[in-house]
Amino acid sequence: MPSETRVLNSYAISVTVAAALLTVAFLYFFDSHPSGVTVIVFLFLVFPLATMTGFVIAALPCAVALRIVRAFKLGSPFFYAAAGAIVSFLAQLVLATIITWSPIQWYTDEPQSFAEQLRGVLHSLWTVGPVFWLAGVLAALTFWGLAGRHYGALPADQSQ
Repeated sequence: MPSETRVLNSYAISVTVAAALLTVAFLYFFDSHPSGVTVIVFLFLVFPLATMTGFVIAALPCAVALRIVRAFKLGSPFFYAAAGAIVSFLAQLVLATIITWSPIQWYTDEPQSFAEQLRGVLHSLWTVGPVFWLAGVLAALTFWGLAGRHYGALPADQSQ
């Protein structure tokens, strides 16, 4: 069984991999031919913020997924990939909700109704969702390669 340090380091690396993929995807989503300034802003502002946000938002769902792995002795990369897609969907849902219903909202010409705001959240889940899901699957498979394939190997009663 991997040590707690290895599990935490693997979690950190996997979240960083997902944040890097999301940063590159959004860089080219917003601007197909980015300037040097745009690249620097994304590298030094968006990437660290995406990484820190990923650490916070994904921590609890990933801990739950690891408890399921230990309880049912799962070591399959397919379970990790599915869990990564679900965790990334939940992370995207949380981010879209925070951005849409934040008390500090972007100023618009006129306020949007609840239905328009909900439509905006659902639209972001549909348009940007596949990038998040891919990042979640890539992060989960990175974690599985570093620590997860050994994590479900022992019986659940020996994990304590």
